[in-house]
Amino acid sequence: MEKRENQYRNPPLQEVIAEFQFWAGRPDPTVPGMMYEKVKGRYPGKKIATAFSIHMDVVEGKIHQEIEPVFYRARFISKDGKAILQVAPDYLSIHRLSPYPSWKVFREEVGESLETFVAISELNRYKQISLRYINILDFPPTELEKYLTYYLKIPNFLRKKFRDSAVLSSFAFSDKGSLRIHTFSQQGKTFLTFEYFYRNLDEVSLEEVKRMLDEAHDIIKGTFESIITDKARKIFEQEGKI
Repeated sequence: MEKRENQYRNPPLQEVIAEFQFWAGRPDPTVPGMMYEKVKGRYPGKKIATAFSIHMDVVEGKIHQEIEPVFYRARFISKDGKAILQVAPDYLSIHRLSPYPSWKVFREEVGESLETFVAISELNRYKQISLRYINILDFPPTELEKYLTYYLKIPNFLRKKFRDSAVLSSFAFSDKGSLRIHTFSQQGKTFLTFEYFYRNLDEVSLEEVKRMLDEAHDIIKGTFESIITDKARKIFEQEGKI
């Protein structure tokens, strides 16, 4: 039976990202191009960014410098600009901007893109698998205790002096899985990011990756619900459960 989740009319969620970093002895630079041919029907827009490696050496008192491209990361973008793939020879990330459809819909997008990438690259050993949720809250940063149970407590003496803050915490759920919570407040807004990640994995099947993503989603969702107060839920306009 599928778990029911709180539904909000005005959620703070701005972006969801599923990210996959692979172990690759010799990354194939043709992977992004082949990937685009497979997904261009859903992601017709394309942008390319190249990274460079700089090698410097001193020979007979003179500095020799060589600059060579080491990889490039392509961005494939849906027609409405709300869904994005980032692809490199040993990297894949799937982004969904607000409005977020549902975990079921996003998970299906991730599964299809990952399956295509693995088939093209023939990579299935992961450095890291992560799921990240980025929220933007319009609550006054000096009054977060009214809306969150997780916040930076600011003494009354310093409240009127507040400019910005950043807090980063990590929590280990298993030997490979951890949750990272990052809050950053500035100019009247607070960014609240949850990232659940798995590191140093061996060969992992696509079905196991999907199971891990479901686990990461459940932990992030549970953490979010435990952090926000009823006052925040009222602002998010909680409707019920779906």
